[in-house]
Amino acid sequence: MLFRSIGKANFLRGKIVKVYGSKVDVELFGKVLNIPIPFEHWEFHTGAPVIVVIRPEGTIVVQTEKGDFTGTVRETVYLGSKIIYYVEIKGELVTAEISNPEESLRFKAGDMVGVNFKKHSLHILPVED
Repeated sequence: MLFRSIGKANFLRGKIVKVYGSKVDVELFGKVLNIPIPFEHWEFHTGAPVIVVIRPEGTIVVQTEKGDFTGTVRETVYLGSKIIYYVEIKGELVTAEISNPEESLRFKAGDMVGVNFKKHSLHILPVED
C-alpha cells in the first residue's frame, strides 16, 4: 500500500470490537468509536489490531469533564496563530493543533484535560505483519 502524503498525524493503537457494513467499532483508550472503513476491499475482523489515524487539527483539547478521553498536557507550544498540545492519554502521546487560540481555553504542562476527536477525522489502517 502506498500513501503519497499523510502529513502530520497521530497513529494510535486500537482493536476492532465489531464489524458491520461499511463501518467498524474500534476500542481506543478503553472507549468504543464508530469509524468508516476507508476502502471497500479492506477487510477487518473482530479482535484485529488496527491503527487509528487522526490529524492534530482533528483533535480537540477541552476541560476534563467535557472530553471523551482524559489526559495530561505534557507540553504546550504557542505559535501565535495556533497552539500545539502534546497530551498523554494512557501512555500514548497525542498531538492536538488548535487554530485561533483566542477562541479556546489555554492549558499548560501538567494540566489534566479532556480530549475529543472530530468524528469525520478518524481513519483506520490495518496492522500488517
